[in-house]
Amino acid sequence: MEIVKSWVPCIGTISDGSESWDIRCEVRCSSTGQLSVLLDDVPLNNTTIRLYYAANGSNPAVLPYLKLDCVAPDGTRLISDHTYITELGLPYNAEGSWVHLRGEAARLDAVIFPCDSASKVTLRYHTLGMRGFSTINKEYGDLNLTVEAPHDIKDFDSMSGAVWMQGMNIDALNAWVEERDRNAETLLRVISFGQGRIVRWTVRELWVNDVLSSILFVGPNASPAGLEPPFSHHLEPVIELAAARFDTGLEQPQNLTVAMEWLAISSTYSEVKFLNAIAGFESLLAGNKEDGDLLPSEVFKSVIRVPIETLLSESSMANSLRERDQNLSVKEANDILAAITAKLGDFNRRPLRDRLNAFIKRYDVPLADLPLSVHELLQTRNKIVHGSDNPHPEYSITEQAVMMREVLRRTILAMLRFEGQFFSYIRGPEWLTFRAPPTTDA
Repeated sequence: MEIVKSWVPCIGTISDGSESWDIRCEVRCSSTGQLSVLLDDVPLNNTTIRLYYAANGSNPAVLPYLKLDCVAPDGTRLISDHTYITELGLPYNAEGSWVHLRGEAARLDAVIFPCDSASKVTLRYHTLGMRGFSTINKEYGDLNLTVEAPHDIKDFDSMSGAVWMQGMNIDALNAWVEERDRNAETLLRVISFGQGRIVRWTVRELWVNDVLSSILFVGPNASPAGLEPPFSHHLEPVIELAAARFDTGLEQPQNLTVAMEWLAISSTYSEVKFLNAIAGFESLLAGNKEDGDLLPSEVFKSVIRVPIETLLSESSMANSLRERDQNLSVKEANDILAAITAKLGDFNRRPLRDRLNAFIKRYDVPLADLPLSVHELLQTRNKIVHGSDNPHPEYSITEQAVMMREVLRRTILAMLRFEGQFFSYIRGPEWLTFRAPPTTDA
């Protein structure tokens, strides 16, 4: 595993929250974003034995962690609140016994010099396994955005590609960086959708007036090769989609970006791929309430729910059940009625089929070339959930999973008002032309 950054020797402390110990260590970051902390062995004595016990942890089922705070030879301060101990021992040699510790940091801040404001600020997010054909530059308001990635990579779990964001005359630097982090998450979710796999950043560099100020390491995030990418490795379409929507639907946590992420999750099982697409649609439907209920909530509650709850709570109802089934106890009868009462809220929900069809119709999603209807695909969903065999004699679960994922992919493109070429996998892969829905419907 290639080491891309290393600080040695670092001098500082490691703490369990109640006690701290002086240590020397080496801190490394690999090409996958993995953060290793290699502590120098220290002689075993009355002080270091407490370090040993702290690193060993009190619960064998939980990986213990310590807080690291040290300074590198170049003056960089390295801080990690969660350094997990992965190797622990008490080796012995002719000089005596030693405490041996190795760990991995879940997150690490490398602060070169702190800063609150600057005339020019640049963030560089190093991504894992991102591919592309060129460098894309985009201006979004007062934000300059650049995305770059190589076409050919050997390891999807290693650093490849980067996202740059630049701003001018930043007064509240921390708040600005937090907002850019949210933009980067949105952007990478759309890139994940475009590349058919989860793409995350693992290292973020902060440059202030063209001088490196700090580096944030957030650890690795493994993800296999892309599954049915709608744009192959072309970055232009996804950058246009993401940058134009930073302040709209893409920022809704239960809406578009979550659905995109469900598509990017990989699995070797066709049934899981199918259900992931359904889960993506559930996310979209959860963010669009207008088709969810048959009646307005207050109308349903006053006219239907409350009267039925009142009826079910009457003692005569439990007595009627016991008259029909004399084996029921009073408690069992009441438990049955309570379970029925708890389900009353679902009576006002439209069936998933109706909600999904209404949603697809609203965005005018083009599905004329789909071999099976959405209704037929939802029947397959019900069979999978309830453990039954494939209900369709002509198309396998694998083929239907491709169709269901295609329906979700096209719905997302329609919601984003995409116009242009995309890869379809129903009979493909093949390039097809996608047109935007009517602007008045979204």
